[in-house]
Amino acid sequence: MRSAESGWRATEQVIAPLVRAYKMNEEEWNGPIAASLSARSVAQWLDETDATPEVRAIAVTMRNFYLADPEDLSLLVYVEQFAEGANPARNALYRLSGGNDRLPERMARALRAPIRLRHCVRRIAQTRSGIRVTVENRGKRSEVSAACAIVTAPAPLAAEIEFVPELPEAQRDALARLRYGPATKTLLQFDRHSWRRPDKPRACASDLDIGAVWDASEDQSGKKGMLTLLAGGGASEATQMLLRSGGPSELIRRLGFFGIGRARLIASQSVHWQDDPWARGAYAVFDRSFPAPNRRLLALPAGRIFFAGEHTSAKWQGYMNGAVASGQRAAEEIAALFL
Repeated sequence: MRSAESGWRATEQVIAPLVRAYKMNEEEWNGPIAASLSARSVAQWLDETDATPEVRAIAVTMRNFYLADPEDLSLLVYVEQFAEGANPARNALYRLSGGNDRLPERMARALRAPIRLRHCVRRIAQTRSGIRVTVENRGKRSEVSAACAIVTAPAPLAAEIEFVPELPEAQRDALARLRYGPATKTLLQFDRHSWRRPDKPRACASDLDIGAVWDASEDQSGKKGMLTLLAGGGASEATQMLLRSGGPSELIRRLGFFGIGRARLIASQSVHWQDDPWARGAYAVFDRSFPAPNRRLLALPAGRIFFAGEHTSAKWQGYMNGAVASGQRAAEEIAALFL
């Protein structure tokens, strides 16, 4: 394994000319500069610059961040990250006390009407005074009426909804072409947290098949400890192959560098996001096939229909922050247009 810090600094030096051009373009996804960057993959750029093994290793490591391998990821996305000037591994991270599910639970309690679970949206029709949403539950269809609709489904699922009148062709195409990255997230619970030592990291990005690993129980008391592994892009399938061949033990064998020591596995759980038909991946990935200028169309309102979700966020795409902030933005748009 190589030093992520030195690899990041080396990449910053090599990519600096592209970052300057991107900033001269005011960090926009329109125009010739953005088009030139988006038409190339990170892997192509690595070959063009005859990148060192250290720089190439960073690009592979970042597949667990972008959920796309260097061969698939748009160079524009990579340049955008370095233009921000910060290593994402050093970003401040925050957790919701009691777990992330407390956020939707709090939101649900604030609603006036109950949430309809297991209802699939099939059609959204606009009228002069509102919208009619056709939903399906256990093979039966019914309608819900409202003043406006906010569509937060992943882009490929949103593209399959029948909109009446139809969305503009370019907007529907943008929704349909946006890919979602493969990711396998594995939780490993041990009888002790032997990796917590003064000279050992609590989190580690890697270019290994197991992806990134971090201490998921560092704020919890007690002897037990839990590690989270997130394998994105090609590492997702590689992790699943390891699990199929030998179960969690195969992952643990590759975690020796993290300082597990004699800790004994007592429970494990693995989720493969690409196998979820209602997600089809963990979060959005902008590859070379996605037209850069069409990114803005993902969040563009269409009459009384508004769009939110991490894929519509320019600042926090891929994060919970983006999902929440985009929902607030859509609510403000409704207030500005109809209230």
